[in-house]
Amino acid sequence: MKFDPVALDAAARPAWPALRSIDIDGWDVRLSGGYTGRANSTTTTGTGALPLDERIARIEAAYADGGQPPIFRMPDFTDPAIGHALDARGYAPLHRHSLVLAANDPARNDEASVRITHAPDMAWLDTHAAADGVPLEQRALHDELFRRTPLPRLFAAAYDGAAIVSVAMTVLVGDLAVVQGVGTLATARRQGHGRRVMRALLAEAWRREARQVVLQVSATNEAAQPMYDALGFDPVYRYAYRKRG
Repeated sequence: MKFDPVALDAAARPAWPALRSIDIDGWDVRLSGGYTGRANSTTTTGTGALPLDERIARIEAAYADGGQPPIFRMPDFTDPAIGHALDARGYAPLHRHSLVLAANDPARNDEASVRITHAPDMAWLDTHAAADGVPLEQRALHDELFRRTPLPRLFAAAYDGAAIVSVAMTVLVGDLAVVQGVGTLATARRQGHGRRVMRALLAEAWRREARQVVLQVSATNEAAQPMYDALGFDPVYRYAYRKRG
């Protein structure tokens, strides 16, 4: 089955929350104190009634009121006119590009050493924060956003002995599993723990009637690509961020 990137992006976007979300002329303006690009940017898809420059100006004002710099998230199917308008206002690409992957029939199976829950406990949050290198000053935001992920959802933790070494979670949006928060402790990488946690998470998602899965990964994360290839994921589209220089 071929994936529609526009529909996939629209379905997956609400799975990662924001502390504040404002609709400005059809665009979702998100503010969350700076933790993660998706929770602190405006995705440039959807149509509105305002002239483009006025829409952008209103979004800039909303970020100014929130004490944050305006950042625009631009999937590669964005109307080129939007890129030109941002260029004219002094916006430049950030060095953060993400690749969105999807699968219809990913590798999945139960794993005895993977625990599945419906909410993140402190051990899950501690492991993800350590694996993702979350700065101390953003730790509270990190925990809050994961706790705010919408229902229904699943959190998976892979153990090595008594310790959690790898985590992942998914939000179920109809028959789409939106996988997020995949991370393995630096000392436990390249040992198969990431594949274990992903297979178990997907097995449980399929039991709950998921039939497609999507996730985003940094385009520079070459170490993770073999795992996603082995699980059956294919690239669908990319997105990047723009911020005023």
